[in-house]
This record gives sequence, structure tokens and C-alpha cells, in this order.
Amino acid sequence: MHQNGNKIIMMLWLTLSCRFHTNAAENNAKILWDKIKSTFTGQTEDRKLDTGKELKNLQINSNELPNDYIARARGIATKCNSLGLDASPRELVYYTVRDLKGKFVKVRDILKTQRD
Repeated sequence: MHQNGNKIIMMLWLTLSCRFHTNAAENNAKILWDKIKSTFTGQTEDRKLDTGKELKNLQINSNELPNDYIARARGIATKCNSLGLDASPRELVYYTVRDLKGKFVKVRDILKTQRD
């Protein structure tokens, strides 16, 4: 794990150095880490908010197959979890079933009554 952490830090450092050309001469790991953290922390929080909102507003598209819809929902839940936003299996089912419409209304109603 320690080696992987070092590799990740080095890749981030290279990315920042190439992108901003300001960290190339930085020799202190703590200062470098603080620069990296301050650059990306806000973006991570924004991604958490956006991904959580995406899960809560999940809807099946009119031409989307059920398997594709479920795969998309799982992908969003995985993204939430990887960002540190807890998306439990129960939440995933709730948000996935809640907005089923059209030809899937009967399925939604059956699943909702089984939940109660």
C-alpha cells in the first residue's frame, strides 16, 4: 500500500507540475502535498455533491433498457462510494425504483408493496 501511495503522489505531482508549472521546483513533500490538496479538495466536494444529486434524481431514459438503467444506477452508486459518499444498497434500490414510469409502473408498484 505504501508503494502505491507513493506512486499516486508522484503522479499527482507530475500532473500538477505539468499543468501549473509552479510545483516543479518544490522539494518539501508536505508543502507539495498541501498544494495538491488545496487544489483538488474543492473539486472533490463538488463531485460528491453532483454525484449524490445524480443518484437522487435518477430516472430511466425513454429508450433505455432496464439492464442499462440498473447498470447506470450501480455505476453512480459506485462513484458515490469512491468519493466517500455512502450510498447503501437500500438507497440504490429506493432511488432506482422510485421514478420508474410508463411501462414500468406495475413493476415499481410491486416492488414498493414488497418493501412495506
